[in-house]
Amino acid sequence: MRQRGILNYRFIFMALVVAILAQGVIAEVLYVNSTNGNDTNPGTREKPLSTLGKAVILVNNNSNSGPTTIKILPGIYNQC
Repeated sequence: MRQRGILNYRFIFMALVVAILAQGVIAEVLYVNSTNGNDTNPGTREKPLSTLGKAVILVNNNSNSGPTTIKILPGIYNQC
């Protein structure tokens, strides 16, 4: 019976380690679309940003330690 309790604790410990490590791996993706975007949008695929400058500001102000990818959709970008 005692062996079963030790295995349960090991399982819980490993699950916590995986959960903590997975937080640093989560990547953020921002979408920029000069035609259909708006800088008041959150930068999602459905609601993209309109300027690269706003995407840079969001990346610099991000408290998430994971990587951020900016996906630039086709279009003409005159300002930053």
